[in-house]
Amino acid sequence: MMQVYLNGSFVDSATAMVPAMDRGFLFGDGVYEVVRYFDGRPVDLDGHVERLRWGLDQLEIRGFDAPDIGPLGSTLLTHNRLKDAATYWHVTRGTEPIRSHVPAVTGLTPTVFGFCWQLPPLSESQNPQAVEARLYPDVRWARCDIKSLNLMGSVLAKMEAAKYDAAEAILHRDGFVTEGSTTNVWIVNEAGTVITPPTDEGNPILHGITRKMLIGADVDVQVRPVPIDALMSAQEVMLTSTTRLMVAVTAVDGIQIGDGRVGPVCRRLYDALLRVVINDTSASAATT
Repeated sequence: MMQVYLNGSFVDSATAMVPAMDRGFLFGDGVYEVVRYFDGRPVDLDGHVERLRWGLDQLEIRGFDAPDIGPLGSTLLTHNRLKDAATYWHVTRGTEPIRSHVPAVTGLTPTVFGFCWQLPPLSESQNPQAVEARLYPDVRWARCDIKSLNLMGSVLAKMEAAKYDAAEAILHRDGFVTEGSTTNVWIVNEAGTVITPPTDEGNPILHGITRKMLIGADVDVQVRPVPIDALMSAQEVMLTSTTRLMVAVTAVDGIQIGDGRVGPVCRRLYDALLRVVINDTSASAATT
């Protein structure tokens, strides 16, 4: 049986219990974070810690130290005998005796929950996969830069995509691509330019860790708005995420992208991303 972490203890998932009046359960009042591990080593742990810390600060949730997901994650993997995996961390504002939209200013202890699941090792992650996607209106709230527990908009988008056997929904607002329901979006235009939508106040989307890693790699990327027609006429479309690194989108709404296969730019970017991952996990191994 899977072992999970809950408020200071590692317990069987079937026996883990959260109070019914927890604000995460009642309001989705909290944030979450997902960390990818290869051979027991986290990928850009510092980036995930900083994003979690920032999200907690935005929601004014006090009482949990974001860096704790580092040692807790390693212990969680050990308890479940996993090395190639992802850990999920779920931090809510805590539990109150009555349901109130306005939380108590003091006296709340965050609920901290974590679990993990197995993923392919790096040796099986050497080539990008090909997927199809569907367009879907971005109906989410205006603070998608916060990795909030409120994911109903993404769930609805994923449900719609699944009706067409598509792996992802690409979201759009006011005629422009924002992001995927669980990914960041990249395109390659006719000139061969790699473009990804911005994450500024005009387009408050998630500051993806894998997106940040790829922009920081030795590749030429332009950060600028992506109109829907630019997406549909792109030579290549890619998606990045913590758990899947990068995948190629070969069709959107049933319309073929490029030649309908994983393209050369995707392969080049994927190789660059793998180099960053290998260097990062090697560095983390050297410090443990």
